[in-house]
Amino acid sequence: MTAGRSHQFSNQDTAHGHRLFGYHLMKSMLEDPDNLSMAALHEQIRERVLSDSRRIGREFEQEPELMGNARMVVGR
Repeated sequence: MTAGRSHQFSNQDTAHGHRLFGYHLMKSMLEDPDNLSMAALHEQIRERVLSDSRRIGREFEQEPELMGNARMVVGR
């Protein structure tokens, strides 16, 4: 999973002290740490990062991408 597409910014989330992608990655994994597929994790993060980045401004749009095995399970 990448923080965004190759031509996009990796935006700072000053309210939480992290980058948008890192913040939402950690938050999503903590909310549902067991049996979360990469596809589900990516979709959660993609929606949240895209929404937050659009609030900063359209020119700062950031959309995480998933490459590889989307069926892989992330968790404990």
